[in-house]
Amino acid sequence: PVTTHFHRTTTIVDNSSTDANLAAFQQSWASGQPVVVSGILEKLSEDWSPARLSSFVVANNANATIVDCLKPGRACKTGKFWEGFRNFSARFQPCRASSVDSEASSLTSRLASCGKKKKEEEERREFLPSFSKGGCLLDEEVLLLPERSCSSSPLGKASSEPLPTLLKLKDWPAKEDFKTVLPKHFSDLMSALPFPEYTTREGIFNLSARLPDVYIKPDLGPKMYIAYGTAVVPSCGTTNLHLDVSDAVNVMVHVHEPEFVKVGKNNSHIKNWFDQDRREVARIVGRQEESIQKRCSTLKTGALWHIFLAEDSDTIRAYIREKNPTLSENDDPIHDQCVYLDDVMREELKGKGVVGFEIIQCAGDAVFIPAGAPHQVQNLNSCIKIAEDFVAPEHISECVKLTDEFRHLSSDHSNHEDKLQVKSIIFHSMKDAAASVL
Repeated sequence: PVTTHFHRTTTIVDNSSTDANLAAFQQSWASGQPVVVSGILEKLSEDWSPARLSSFVVANNANATIVDCLKPGRACKTGKFWEGFRNFSARFQPCRASSVDSEASSLTSRLASCGKKKKEEEERREFLPSFSKGGCLLDEEVLLLPERSCSSSPLGKASSEPLPTLLKLKDWPAKEDFKTVLPKHFSDLMSALPFPEYTTREGIFNLSARLPDVYIKPDLGPKMYIAYGTAVVPSCGTTNLHLDVSDAVNVMVHVHEPEFVKVGKNNSHIKNWFDQDRREVARIVGRQEESIQKRCSTLKTGALWHIFLAEDSDTIRAYIREKNPTLSENDDPIHDQCVYLDDVMREELKGKGVVGFEIIQCAGDAVFIPAGAPHQVQNLNSCIKIAEDFVAPEHISECVKLTDEFRHLSSDHSNHEDKLQVKSIIFHSMKDAAASVL
């Protein structure tokens, strides 16, 4: 079946290995469209709950990267992170502020921050040693790196009103292979991934598998993303607009609808946040067509995705530059991941012919994102997601184009290096193909 989202269609298939499902996937995939596969949880046998995974995160705490999507750099214990994952009220517990200055919440300021990447990285490198050498970081404590702050209150009150934390643990494990850190969970995930011809490390349509063992293979995951959710600040997403050089499948393995538990005597402000957040989630679900609303009533609602066609990237860049003409030629508002397109901005883009796919990812859904497709995510509830990258033949030309784009970024940009080794992948794929017909 196909389901209409945001005036485009997204193919939704169940997680059964049938020729019809593969054909439906390949038809949409070849046209650069995202695909949603449901029913992944039914094939998972390991425990993917916070109670199980939190111990592994603490044990590998040295490489944990936690960011606060609402406020810039602060330090919090990982135990606090998990407490806020379950309890909305716990997100208002204070964390120590860092020396990194807050940014204004206006769109212009958010866009202008695209040109500050090098300065921010220098500040982070200076700040982190001062934390560790000064003994400020406690056991099980991590530095919260700033993304983009959104200090406006959804309740229409003064900015002195305390904001909750919106924490995200991303790219975990950062350095180790997921297979080594969690071998049973890795095997469980690989056995449950849809379309293994594409998504597993040895898949016949995963061209990265063609690299010989003498190469240092690119790190294509899987990586875990654990984050709080909130829909009440429309200009803040869990993951800002960006695009990836490779294809990816993102699996929602756990969704938790946070509870409101009283903390202390004065809870009215927190309760107002919680109630409005729940109303906003209901509003977002309610604007979907009936079949999607029905899915959300039977499955736990996890995250709101907006995915655009790769061919719309330049139009989106031009639109963002129109909003902030002070951006330099060296700034890339998509690669720098400094913008979340809210309802108003997406509506304005529709006037320029850019219409994206609005997808609600429920528990057990796997979202396939084509290489080069700009996308952003807003968690509606607390979510645990696992992402696995791969290189499909349908989008290899997009991988080459993006590799060239990344090469022209500044030398200190995180995407400057060709980590995918796409030209080597193409060479050995063609070599294998030629050998098979000779």
